[in-house]
Amino acid sequence: MTAGKWQCHRGFILGAAALALLTGCLPSHVADIDADVFGSTCGAGSHALTRTFDAGSQWSLCWADEPMVGLTLSRVEFTAPDADRHTVLAEAALAQIHVPYDDGEHGQLDMPAFGSHTVDLRPSDCPDGEIESNGRPLLCATLIRDNLRYAWSDDSFDSGNHSQPGQCLDLFTMTPVDWYTYVNRWTLCDDGSMRPSVGAGGRLAPSFLGDDTNSVPLGEGVKDKRLAHFHNIFWRVQFDLGSPTSLRLDEISYSMQGSKVTTTASPIRVETATRSSLRHSWRLTNEKVLNSDAHAVGYDIDLQNRDSYQSVPGAEYAEHDLIVTQNRPCELLAAGNTTPHCGRSLIDYVNEEQLTEPILWLQSSFHHLPRDEDQPVMNEHWQGLSFTPRGLSAENPLTSEGHEASDSLASSPDQTG
Repeated sequence: MTAGKWQCHRGFILGAAALALLTGCLPSHVADIDADVFGSTCGAGSHALTRTFDAGSQWSLCWADEPMVGLTLSRVEFTAPDADRHTVLAEAALAQIHVPYDDGEHGQLDMPAFGSHTVDLRPSDCPDGEIESNGRPLLCATLIRDNLRYAWSDDSFDSGNHSQPGQCLDLFTMTPVDWYTYVNRWTLCDDGSMRPSVGAGGRLAPSFLGDDTNSVPLGEGVKDKRLAHFHNIFWRVQFDLGSPTSLRLDEISYSMQGSKVTTTASPIRVETATRSSLRHSWRLTNEKVLNSDAHAVGYDIDLQNRDSYQSVPGAEYAEHDLIVTQNRPCELLAAGNTTPHCGRSLIDYVNEEQLTEPILWLQSSFHHLPRDEDQPVMNEHWQGLSFTPRGLSAENPLTSEGHEASDSLASSPDQTG
């Protein structure tokens, strides 16, 4: 795609900015020179990708399609407008898709060999973006709108309202496994946030039937009772933030006493497996890398796991949805790991070893209760995580008003929220 053209969600290109604004199109910027320079730093088998947003922020990364896990991102770098570049991720990929059915008898692991089934994309699969190739057309890269990034008003209203639409770089590959086709997706946004997710579509397994306690009747009458099931999806993520050996992971908890709320940050210093719960979250920082306000750069981690799975015999690795281990390159999959001379699952990886180079294993679960609309072909159902910058910039990187905006809002006695 030529830089300066307008990218439209209606599947065609317009040349005028005014028409683009009316039709919901985005200007597409491709930093070709930067991509060439950056590409020289990607490892063997990896390919460079660089995109710059309207706001001036930029993502650069290396990507590969690994035979075992599929789409793998490495050396993922974010640059805020007029700011230093941060390597935020050293490496990230899916680590397992566990699909247990509610009858307790059926279930499967969709890895290894996930990446070896990644399919070639057609132009119709990526109508608004560009198909990136590693010798095969595998990765769709699209600049998309992301609603309002911020909106605020001056307390005097003299200078009117202020708002900024967001933009994201949307990346995905497609992998069929049995009856499902998985869309392996990363959404990297202009504010430095990241959202890995997986969409599952295709057809319900026709032979997996149940009873009134674990299934839903589909089709005419009540005879064809399709089993409900979980999709437990794991990611293996290694942050960098300047140095993957200088990271600190904290569990953030919120306790209430009357109307007062106390926030506590508890450092996790050894290999640990934990579950998400109400009033708990996690934060990863590098206290040796500071922003211009002398605050540690980092990310908040949100598992968005409303359907947390419970451990069952044979799938104890799925009991926890945040696991942190010391980096051991042979530990690639959350379960069903086939690397020689290495553990088989997360159960084997967690040994209370001191953390000097942490690896995060993050699980998101979705309970799929079949519905009439799932036939003959179901729409994609999505699940995933979010990583939100904390201290990566000293102020909002998308507005030059920065502190002035927040100071103005704070000074108004009439505004609450």
